Formats: sequence, structure tokens, C-alpha cells
Amino acid sequence: MNLSERNKQNRAKNDCHTTVGTKSLARVVEEKKRKEDVKLSEIDMFELSRKSKKSGGLVNDKAKETLDKMRELQATTSMTSKEICEHELGYIPGHIRSRSATKKQAAEVERWRHEIEDSRKRADEAEKRAAEVTQQFNAQQELIKTLQQQQTETRSLYDELANQLKDLRK
Repeated sequence: MNLSERNKQNRAKNDCHTTVGTKSLARVVEEKKRKEDVKLSEIDMFELSRKSKKSGGLVNDKAKETLDKMRELQATTSMTSKEICEHELGYIPGHIRSRSATKKQAAEVERWRHEIEDSRKRADEAEKRAAEVTQQFNAQQELIKTLQQQQTETRSLYDELANQLKDLRK
């Protein structure tokens, strides 16, 4: 079997054709990022590469069904978008074999990114809470100073009244 026939057979197996044409997926994604200033997940890349330019919908029902499954998994599980694509498609969109990390490494890096993002969110929340606590502490310190001044004034008035009372008793 020659290369041309083998390629025809392999293309026939693909039931979710891409619509990016001669542009690479990486180039299409980069253009979208620049144009709309968004971060695309692997699931978004799958959708972007299978959207019909004419109708705006997906190229076929199989692509729509696959995308719906991936969106459902994204909403109901804690799997990363790379893990979902690996599960549903058998590959990760934008992943180039032998030129980038292995699938396992890519999934691990994605998990680390999520952990770092979660840690940053928790750190931001902790900083906000620390600022609130500091503000409350400063307000209480001011209240304590005010109460100490009032106590000093009250003690002075008490001493003054006590002296006046002594003078009256004499």
C-alpha cells in the first residue's frame, strides 16, 4: 500500500474534520488571543478548529456530540481540559508529538497550574482578610487610647472633687 492510499484511509477514519485550513491551530489560536484577549482551553481549541465559517456552528453532529460530552465533563468533574480531551479524543489539541511534553507531563503541568492558581486566589483572600483584621486592630487601638484618655480625665476630675470635698470638710 502506498503512502497516498494509507493517508486516504487515515483521513476517512476522521469523522470530525477541522476547519482551520492551511493555518496551523497554534496560529489560529494566537490570532484569536490577540483579537479578543482571551485564554483558550484545549476544549475551546477543539471547538474553534471545528467551527464552520459559513454557519457558525460545528462541522457535523459528531463534533457537536463530542464537544457537548467534553463540556459536561468539565462542569461535573475536577478533570483538567487536557485530561478531558485525552479521555474523549485520545489526544490533546495543540499537542505535537515528539516536540512537546508527553501527555502525562502535560497533564501534570496543567494540574500544577491549577494548584498555583488556587494558591494565588487563597493568598489574595488571606491578604484581604489580613488587611481587614489590621484595620479592625487599628480601630480598637484608637478606641483604647480614647478610653485611656477618658479614664485619665475622669481620674483627674475625681481627684479634684475629692480635694474639694476635703476642703469643705475642714
